[in-house]
Amino acid sequence: MNFKCFGVLMLLAFLSFGIVACNGEDPEEEPFEHAGEYEIDIEDLGMPLIVYLRIEEDGTFTFASDSEFEDTRNTGEVRETDDEEYMMVYDEGTHEDPVTSTFVVEDGNLRFTSTMPYGEANIMYEHECDIDPDVTHHLMAIMIRYEEYLGHYGGSHTVEAMGGEIEYHYAIELMTGGVYSFRSLFVMGGAAHSYEEVGDYTIDEDAGTIELDPEDEDPVEGSIEEDEIEVPIQASDMASRETQTLETTTSSEYAGVYHAAAYREMEGTVMYDTTATLIMGHFNDYIYVAENVAEDEEDIIHEEGTYSVEDGEISYETDEDELEFSGDYTQYAVSGEFLLSSQVDMRSEETFYSEHVQGEFKASGELDDVEHHVTLELEGDGTFALAIIDEADEVFHEEDGDFEIDGNELVLNDIHTGMISETGLNMTFNIDDEEYGFGLTK
Repeated sequence: MNFKCFGVLMLLAFLSFGIVACNGEDPEEEPFEHAGEYEIDIEDLGMPLIVYLRIEEDGTFTFASDSEFEDTRNTGEVRETDDEEYMMVYDEGTHEDPVTSTFVVEDGNLRFTSTMPYGEANIMYEHECDIDPDVTHHLMAIMIRYEEYLGHYGGSHTVEAMGGEIEYHYAIELMTGGVYSFRSLFVMGGAAHSYEEVGDYTIDEDAGTIELDPEDEDPVEGSIEEDEIEVPIQASDMASRETQTLETTTSSEYAGVYHAAAYREMEGTVMYDTTATLIMGHFNDYIYVAENVAEDEEDIIHEEGTYSVEDGEISYETDEDELEFSGDYTQYAVSGEFLLSSQVDMRSEETFYSEHVQGEFKASGELDDVEHHVTLELEGDGTFALAIIDEADEVFHEEDGDFEIDGNELVLNDIHTGMISETGLNMTFNIDDEEYGFGLTK
């Protein structure tokens, strides 16, 4: 064979190989690195709504109003624009008029860097907090990790301390995004106390272990099953971290701390001057503790029992004598018949206010280009004191009176109104037919 024929044969072989390579199957594409299901809570961005996002391994995405993705709103494809940012290209758009949104990945979650089209709306990607102007809320898609383990786990234990017994009641909430919160409540010295902790967590499902990484502390490891956690917890500032067993709770949607105050005078004699705390627990249990300072000697009332909530009514039953009574329930105010003095065996119907509407709230802002400071004090007897003062300590407005709770709205003297949240109060004060808005925090 001469070299010319050999060269032709080699060329044919090369072309044949190229044809096979081009007509054969494409190399398998790498799955999208951030595929998964996400939860997007947009309440802090102006809409009380939770949106769900699913990104498939091929990069296609689906928005829906439900976690089962039966009510689909938008679809499209995720494209990588550079090493740090991704673009969502919506099927609803066209080449001439594209519909897009962009995000970056932070700790496995998605932080949007442009508005997010959802249905017919465009969700803003950041918003200055109405309560605290130093805080900016970001539009975040939190990856739903460890879905079967999410929720509240609670427990209790008793220790010998301070010359007596202290019973700790606590719960840990495992949330989306690998974040947890822990809170312990206990009674000491006739008063209710609390201890809180937040941090991150990871779960190794194969090993059945959970690691808690508290803020500013070393991580701790425990075991986890579908309805039980065994992990070292710290129940108070004065307690050491010890391993305890926490089980799935039964009433966490109602759990909270509520405060009341009552005063009664009859024929010049003070019958009671009482401050009280009602702790509604995570296992349909309650603790009631009150102090009446009208008595010459220490007058502490302590009662425990169980509760249930149905259709806006809360029913109680005491542990000691199985006494049953009832009251009204809302998220920020509950009522019930409780003892206000251990010297008088008579129960009184009282309203207890959530800790979210108790205490001193403050804010600052400009009125007519002058910085003013607002202080609002909410008391357990349903009264308030309001002061708005400028930088020169000149009083712009002072007022006191009664407040009411209507759902998640706070009403002062039937004039001023505001929305209640776990972070503070977004108030509008109506003064001399002018409205002034402030976001107040503790």
